Amino acid sequence: AADIASPTVVLTITSDDPDGAGPCGTAVDAMTLTINPIATVTADADATICEGSTHTLAGAFGGGAASVLWTTAGDGTFDNATLPAATYTPGAADIASPTVVLTITTDDPAGPCAAVNDAMTITIDPLATTSAGADATICEISTHTLTGVFGGGASSILWTTAGDGTFDNATLPGATYTPGATDITMGTVTLTITTDDPAGPCGTATDAMTLTINAIATVTAGADDVICSGSTYLLAGVRGGSAASSTWTTAGDGTFDDASLEAATYTPGTADIAATTAVLTITTDDPDGAGPCTAATDDMTLTINPIATASAGADATICEGSTHLLAGTIGGSASTLLCTTAGDGTFDNATLPAATYTPGAADIASPTVVLTITSDDPDGAGPCGTAVDAMTLTINPIATVTADADATICEGSTHT
Repeated sequence: AADIASPTVVLTITSDDPDGAGPCGTAVDAMTLTINPIATVTADADATICEGSTHTLAGAFGGGAASVLWTTAGDGTFDNATLPAATYTPGAADIASPTVVLTITTDDPAGPCAAVNDAMTITIDPLATTSAGADATICEISTHTLTGVFGGGASSILWTTAGDGTFDNATLPGATYTPGATDITMGTVTLTITTDDPAGPCGTATDAMTLTINAIATVTAGADDVICSGSTYLLAGVRGGSAASSTWTTAGDGTFDDASLEAATYTPGTADIAATTAVLTITTDDPDGAGPCTAATDDMTLTINPIATASAGADATICEGSTHLLAGTIGGSASTLLCTTAGDGTFDNATLPAATYTPGAADIASPTVVLTITSDDPDGAGPCGTAVDAMTLTINPIATVTADADATICEGSTHT
């Protein structure tokens, strides 16, 4: 051990004296033995790095070694392969493998000691990759099925939202998202997919997509209504939500002054009037063009009441003491009538078109009276007014005559 530590030792050879006690002395010679130390080297412990990273080695050498050289079994490169602490950059084949063996070897200067080497293995974990999918647009009442993907070193994912919606299963790449009230109010929400980082050196990967939530188009045509034949009708449509425009259409043959106005004016056609009703429909545009929200539609029924008509009949003349049978008629939407007099006579039944009128004393004295027939308003307080017509009844007085009292005269006389 002392010889090795020295690291030289002198070895001496001495002869005996062959003559015993003769005159010749012993012979002596020496040589020096140099002991070169064994070369030693350590390549560092095995290591795991992330794809895209480099690795700084921690090699060491000693003993008789004066220098080292790093080599790779792969296709990576060293910044300086003669440094024990060289930095290694994995190549494409290393990453695909995904391991590579790196060997450190000492020099063998000139002496009897051989070079030595040591190796270590670098494992290259693939990067975690993920994609949240393309941005998307849905309608307010819809859900969205996500199209996330992950790969590389990732083994699982988790979806999160910047809003208040919910996922059916946030660990699925194809989770279904249901927007919350705040999402809908804001009109957009960011959904983020994040990979796990199991235990290795690679960090998580994350990506996000924006979900746009279009408001539903809403529209109301207004309440059903009633107009009178010959009238126009001012509509009271209302649109909302994402609706930007609307159009009125009719199931009949009437016309709109401007079908794009919520408060368009409708003029019934002859077919509408004949049918007595027309269904008017308001339909919104689809605000997204080819977007996810469909148009909204609503309709109202416009009832068209025919105008009430009434006729009291032609003027007539009767004799004092007679009655008069009216020849009244009603039509259109009129269903009942009432006969009235401007005089003091009476009707046997004033609700009959053919009522019988008996003149009163004032009628006879006049000697005319106006008789009027008035229809009901078939809608109660509806749009069509009553119809009224009148005729004049003339009452001729009875002819009267008196012959004078009986008288007696003499033959040959005259009598006044």
